[in-house]
Amino acid sequence: MSNPPFNELTGVWSAYVTEDNLFRYEPLKKDITSQEVLKSYLASPIPPEASRELRTADFVNKYNCQVILAALEHLEEVRKNKNGVKGVKGFFDGIRYTIGGEAHTLQEFESLGVKMGVPEVHFGYNCASKGCPPFRREAYTEENVIRMLNENARVYLAKKTKVEGRKIRTSDLFFWFPIDFFDVNYVVHPLKFREKLVSYLIEKLPAGHEAISILREAASTLVILPARDWDWSLNEAPP
Repeated sequence: MSNPPFNELTGVWSAYVTEDNLFRYEPLKKDITSQEVLKSYLASPIPPEASRELRTADFVNKYNCQVILAALEHLEEVRKNKNGVKGVKGFFDGIRYTIGGEAHTLQEFESLGVKMGVPEVHFGYNCASKGCPPFRREAYTEENVIRMLNENARVYLAKKTKVEGRKIRTSDLFFWFPIDFFDVNYVVHPLKFREKLVSYLIEKLPAGHEAISILREAASTLVILPARDWDWSLNEAPP
């Protein structure tokens, strides 16, 4: 299914997202036409008969549109704060935005997207921060969303997964959203969580990654920890 708003959104992302996945906020701030494209996309309805793939793509696109528009609204404050948009009171969990005709916080909308049954949406959501998974230069669509989210996961996890002796550190996303990924609470069921996380990393990491052999050989005794290195600073491209 081809949807015109997807094409218009790709036009904005290709103009304002750099090759290294940073964002050109200042030029967009001056481009009212492109801002209207983002607002129009946010207001666009999704057909009731839409497929899981189309709904998943729409959730990720709308989340990213809203984050960018909200970051623009608070741009000067965000630039001065080492915690970027996280430093704006209620940015994720207090301010209610109108998305697709309904009022949601970003946190609520993020959770709704996960209900599509594709946990990799977490590798598509971009929170306007340098620590986030890559911001793609094209919109997610029904045809490309699963492929692109899996590509994001592969690239992001390759960077975030590191071997420390017989320990492995990997993305905080798994520890922030364990239910979304594995339907298990890692505090209550740590062994089950580790088992599922090991399998997931083996599946998603590039074949030559240094962690693969350790994951295969020491799956039952391995200590896997969150990276705890999230960079909340604004993902703004240099002028």
